[in-house]
Amino acid sequence: MSRAKKIAIPALAALVFAAAASCGYGRKYYEATEIVFSKSISVSVRLSGPDPKGAFSEMLSVINGIDGEISPANPDSALYYLNETAAPGERVEISGTVYDLMTLSVELETVTDGAFSIAVNNLSRLWKLDIAGYSAFDPAVDGPLKHALPTPDRVAEAKGDCDITALRLTEDGGKYYMSKTNKNLRLDLGGVAKGYCADLCLGIMDARGITSGLVNISGNIVVKGKKLGGAAWDIRVRSPRPRFTPLRGEVCALSSYGDVSIVTSGDYMRYYVHESGITPSHIIDPRSGAPAGIVYGQGGWEQAGEYVSSATVLAKSSARADAYSTAVCAMGFEAGAKWLKSRRESGETDVAAIIFSERYDGKEETRGDMSVIGAIELALTDTVNEYERYGQREW
Repeated sequence: MSRAKKIAIPALAALVFAAAASCGYGRKYYEATEIVFSKSISVSVRLSGPDPKGAFSEMLSVINGIDGEISPANPDSALYYLNETAAPGERVEISGTVYDLMTLSVELETVTDGAFSIAVNNLSRLWKLDIAGYSAFDPAVDGPLKHALPTPDRVAEAKGDCDITALRLTEDGGKYYMSKTNKNLRLDLGGVAKGYCADLCLGIMDARGITSGLVNISGNIVVKGKKLGGAAWDIRVRSPRPRFTPLRGEVCALSSYGDVSIVTSGDYMRYYVHESGITPSHIIDPRSGAPAGIVYGQGGWEQAGEYVSSATVLAKSSARADAYSTAVCAMGFEAGAKWLKSRRESGETDVAAIIFSERYDGKEETRGDMSVIGAIELALTDTVNEYERYGQREW
């Protein structure tokens, strides 16, 4: 990676990976890409080892198996049945793998103080931020949407059906089940499933002797070891602004070694613009019942004065990085940064992050600040300079 400037600061982030080395196990990397998760998510790999093609095949089998059980849009999935059909107390059988995923998801809601939850599907629907809602908005051609926004009373009502304590996970005779005590509870594991699958992919790399590898599940990245030849993996962080173009610049570049995962969440994808002036994104704050960065003021729903536009989290567990990055967006800039710092102080020393904020004065949005948690070396190149346009705050 060309380096016009090199800095050492406490930070880490990633969204997409840069080119890997051209010489692999033997002569080159095995590279492949497939579409998974009901044809909505891509999986790309660069693997070096004795049987990289077999490793990738196993990864796809595991990922597709999980998707077949947890897709909220697939009428044949166990989760769809739980959401739309199951009566209170009716047990729905799931695999041990999905049982572990759901158990971890419940744990992560507790760890994040409720800022991450798999139980917000009803709120996503209410705000038209489920798949059907945000996919209907094309920022390149559509003007602001004009539908009526939910009232605070309606949000409070929907929140009542988003209580994860209504979920029951049980094991009986070597089989695993989920059920619910509230018939209106609807789950969506989209905020953690990619990370969980990335963790399983790292396990497959370990088991199959992959010594150098990178797996990218639509932005959830996990890297194994170093690049061939001993260099670090080169990962660049895409700028969260402007929202409306795929030609956003890059904030910074990162060199990363070892078995780590890098996950980014932000408000610049899966959103819509509303005529009221707000821009709700798919990240719902389970505690307020509103999209991250949206608050209720004297004039109704409005953008907060400052909000997270992008949060990138590094952790050894990709599932945790996935949930943590979502939670930070929901918590807000200062609270999210302080919470991540508290996780490191409580023993999660592998966690690091870089968070970017935007500000809104009621008329226009301006760049906010960045906060960095943890320590890692970043490099700025001639084409990576957005970083310098943000102020920096430490907690």
